[in-house]
Amino acid sequence: VLDANPKLGFVFGNALTIDAQGRFLNRLEFGDWGLEDLMAFRIIGQPTVFMRRSALEKAGYLDPEYHYLLDHHLWLRVALQGKIRYQPSLWAGEHVHAGSKNVAMAAEFGREAFRIVEWMKNEPAFAPFLANNLKKIEAGAERLNAFYLLDAKQYRASFRSYWRSLCLDPKTVLPEWYRMVYALFAPLGLERW
Repeated sequence: VLDANPKLGFVFGNALTIDAQGRFLNRLEFGDWGLEDLMAFRIIGQPTVFMRRSALEKAGYLDPEYHYLLDHHLWLRVALQGKIRYQPSLWAGEHVHAGSKNVAMAAEFGREAFRIVEWMKNEPAFAPFLANNLKKIEAGAERLNAFYLLDAKQYRASFRSYWRSLCLDPKTVLPEWYRMVYALFAPLGLERW
């Protein structure tokens, strides 16, 4: 795909999540997302990304100031420089286990999303995109925070974040309505079902 499209900075596909024993858990299907989608925290599975070295060098490498969304921060910088493309096919497997950041430190991802929002607000190159999309971007950060807080079993905090996302931009959170309902009722014992 990169060879056929020299202007692309990176391409990405879909992934399978696999547990520590190598069992299939879930299929992660992403979308035909561009810069504005990434700004609203549409997350791409890191193992599915293939990028040009020139795009990486132009955008800069991973920023060690980020620990949880450092790849997303990089994707934003690359997408700001040039085009990206989604290929709707399975490209990678992503292992999920008790020691992986997505599980062991799930509650930290939202904080970093909010840091990225502030970073975008202070980066002049994002200004033209922020003007019409700020509520959607902030809703996306809240949705991401809620998603990971739910995984961390912090149900009340997750519901509050989902609620803030809903108030900012309903379309951002409605595809995850069932997770929002679960966050609301899990403290009442629903998690046992």
